[in-house]
Amino acid sequence: MRSPLRILIVAAASALLIGQAQALQYRQSKTVDDNLARTLLQYAKDAPPQLHKIIGDVPIYVMDDIAMFKSPAVARELKMNRAFQQSVSNGLAGLAMWPIAKGRGFRSISLFADKIRDAPAERQRAIVVHELMHQLDHALGNASQNRTFMAAYKTDVQNFNKMTRTMSAEDREFFNRWLGYYIKSSHEAFAEVATHLVYPQSNGDERAIFFGVFSNTAAALEKMLRARDIPIDVRKATPATIDWPEAGSRSGSCLIGEGLVRPCTRQ
Repeated sequence: MRSPLRILIVAAASALLIGQAQALQYRQSKTVDDNLARTLLQYAKDAPPQLHKIIGDVPIYVMDDIAMFKSPAVARELKMNRAFQQSVSNGLAGLAMWPIAKGRGFRSISLFADKIRDAPAERQRAIVVHELMHQLDHALGNASQNRTFMAAYKTDVQNFNKMTRTMSAEDREFFNRWLGYYIKSSHEAFAEVATHLVYPQSNGDERAIFFGVFSNTAAALEKMLRARDIPIDVRKATPATIDWPEAGSRSGSCLIGEGLVRPCTRQ
């Protein structure tokens, strides 16, 4: 059975192209919903023009799931060796690639419909923009590894680890599950913090915690984005202090927006 893989291409400063580029073989593939594919592509198109100008034309593949990504047909299409392809985590909603080494694929973004379709619209957009920000990181010469960014990031990581040590086991698990992915990788922190500088969370409590934890990383990235005329949402991105008991706290010690820890009680 042949199932189409729609190749959706974001072209900087040009019309949006949605095309049936070619049919790829995958026996258990399902058809990606057209509305979802178009919505995700629109989120990419609506990202700041200056971002598109810097990263250039990046092909975006909307696939049914990670199983399709790991199929032999997609390995050939994306020029990946099987070892790299199979090493990709099954939990990802999206993946940005560039040719770091032979067999690691060409510059592209893959989005996995099964992990995205049921997410709120705000989160769907964040997933798409997060992958675009990975491409920005690469286009700027691996900016998430430069000295200025790493100094800010490492400070936030140290503060986070210090804070979570004072929390209850329940709270520590909660915050590590939510933010640990970005704490463990400067590449992921770059992409996620940059995404939320441009499109901050609408939930004030989550926004305050996020920018409280990544305050130094956000400051470094804000300068980087502004220097390249990529607009940020200053009003929404400003960290704020949360009064956790009123916000609906967890038991044990609670993290507030300024990156401080104090006791709180379950509501």
